[in-house]
Amino acid sequence: MIEDVSIHVTTAPSEALMSKCLDNLNCGLRPLVITTSQSLAGAQSLAEIKGIGQRVDIIDASQFLATNFYEWSRFKSDARKISVEKLVAKYNEIVTECETDPGLRIGLGK
Repeated sequence: MIEDVSIHVTTAPSEALMSKCLDNLNCGLRPLVITTSQSLAGAQSLAEIKGIGQRVDIIDASQFLATNFYEWSRFKSDARKISVEKLVAKYNEIVTECETDPGLRIGLGK
């Protein structure tokens, strides 16, 4: 069975985030928390305290990105730049639609 995923990206996981993850689970969604390597242990502890430690995926942002870049580029180095550009464009599109701070957008130097 494939579950729909709810993705949460944060540098500062909190109890409020874990409450959202519990809400996701109650709605049939699988929460995925993407955070910094420094915040992994804290996020995992918060999930355990909330009783959802085994039901939420928590991963390091850099590992998430690197793994996806390799997959999207089919492990070909010349295709990685295009994959990065596509990812940044999609991210910026989401920020434009969902956030009030345009400073969250990523600029690529050319």
